[in-house]
Amino acid sequence: MKQMRVSSGLVMHAFPTDDGFEYLKQRLDFHKRIGFDAADISLNFFSNLVGDQLEEVVEKGLAYSQQIGMPIELAHLPFSSFGGISTGEDQEHFTRRMLRSIDCAKTLGVTCAVMHPDVAVLPLEEYDEKVQHDLVMKLMTPFAEHAEKIGQTVAVENMLMPSRPYPAHRYCMLPDELCKVADELGVGKRLRMLHVNDNFGTQDVHLAPWQGNIDWEDAMQGLTSTGFDGLLNCELIVKHQPAEVREHSARYALNAARHLMTLL
Repeated sequence: MKQMRVSSGLVMHAFPTDDGFEYLKQRLDFHKRIGFDAADISLNFFSNLVGDQLEEVVEKGLAYSQQIGMPIELAHLPFSSFGGISTGEDQEHFTRRMLRSIDCAKTLGVTCAVMHPDVAVLPLEEYDEKVQHDLVMKLMTPFAEHAEKIGQTVAVENMLMPSRPYPAHRYCMLPDELCKVADELGVGKRLRMLHVNDNFGTQDVHLAPWQGNIDWEDAMQGLTSTGFDGLLNCELIVKHQPAEVREHSARYALNAARHLMTLL
């Protein structure tokens, strides 16, 4: 059995708080108690939570993570439609959030921070692959260049295809599109970061392994063939679970991840 370290997003804890440092402290304590090896922070949510105090809170969070031995090794950078395509978010504001978040990922010692090429889902008759590719490259290149300048490794996430009642496409939902963007941005290896979760083949529902219908034996054999040796990172959605079951849910996720290693 190949031994891999297991991480999870800082979403398993049931008690949110408006205090940024307490938010980190509670969740890092929870991860440590459950037995995860590392944590994945959503700088998308966290940068909004703490606002102007981001850098100060990150410094305190780093010191605490080192104190208890629970490193924050992965990160999700701010997630928003580039150029305000679907959300209307001001691009200048979003750019500032992205650059600050990349800097904070570096401060935290994050080994890989993921960017989202979140362009619009378009009807096929309106979809132009070159236009969408060029839009992604234009708006992501400054972030990749900033990351390279400060020595922060980044990756590009494959995008889900939301259900539509008509034929549609979203750029970077296909492996060839994703790899083309990653190669042109110069992010290096094809596989840098895992988001381990289950589903039923129609929506990205972020279930723990064996709660959907993924063939995990086949998936893990495929992973073995890549030579990937990073974190087995659980990316789950548990926001609707009551506080009383969160710890049981987290332990299940950890044990499921450990069992996945027996399939490597």
